Order: sequence, then C-alpha cells, then structure tokens
Amino acid sequence: MFKVFRLFNFIKVGPFQIASLFPMYVVGYIEPSKFQKIIYMNMISVTLSFILMFGNSMYLSSYYSSSLLMTWAIILKRNEIQKLGVSKLNFWLIQGSAWWCGTIILKFLTSKILGVSDHIRLSD
Repeated sequence: MFKVFRLFNFIKVGPFQIASLFPMYVVGYIEPSKFQKIIYMNMISVTLSFILMFGNSMYLSSYYSSSLLMTWAIILKRNEIQKLGVSKLNFWLIQGSAWWCGTIILKFLTSKILGVSDHIRLSD
C-alpha cells in the first residue's frame, strides 16, 4: 500500500494543469493578461515550495517548473511569433511545438545542471 502511495506522490499535477490551459491560451479562449497572471502565481508557488522545502532542487528541475518557464517565454515572444506572418494553424503549431520540446529540453538541462535524478524506486 505504501509503495502505491509513493508512486502517486511522485506524479505531478502541475504540468497537466499547464498543459490543459496552454492550448486554450494558444487558440484565444483565455486572454493573455489573465493567462499571464495564472502563470505568475504558479511560478510564485513553485518558488515558495522550493524555499519551504529547504532548497530541494527537485522543484526547480521538475516538468512543472520547466513548463511554467517555457509558457512564460512563449507569452513574452508571442508578438514576435505573430510577426512571422504565418497562418493561425501554423501559429498554434509553432507555439505548441515550442512549448512541448522546450519543456522537455529544459527539464533535462536543469536536471543535469542541478544533479537531480527523478528515478522512482518502487522496490524500496
């Protein structure tokens, strides 16, 4: 029973929240200013979690943190992406691909830089 609890303890809900809100932002259902406030509040919560957990670097190298940073970068660069003059579908695909690939790359880079391993050990 304890092993199952530990497995669910390691499953992060945060990236799924961002992954579900991001497409709604991309297609325009959420205003950029409201979405930016959501992202900022989530970034503050990650920072507070990091501080309150005595500098546990797993918070900074998580998919959640990486997805927040990539979302923030895309929000800041949205106007520059629009200036490329692509169709709406391509605009959506560019943002979605940048978020997906950037989140994964940033996650692995921060894990390597901070020396964090995310292996779940169910045999313990």
